[in-house]
Amino acid sequence: LSTDQNGHCNVKSLETPKRQSNSIEEEPGLKLLDMANGSWLAARLNRIRN
Repeated sequence: LSTDQNGHCNVKSLETPKRQSNSIEEEPGLKLLDMANGSWLAARLNRIRN
């Protein structure tokens, strides 16, 4: 994982390329799933770092 100057993990490097806006409307669950996965990943990384 890449980190910024403060040593925080760059979560954006893990994100898939931006989906087209119409696919978000067609599949509204995906954005929530991405957010949940991102939160879980951040918590896991924090636990490992601390």
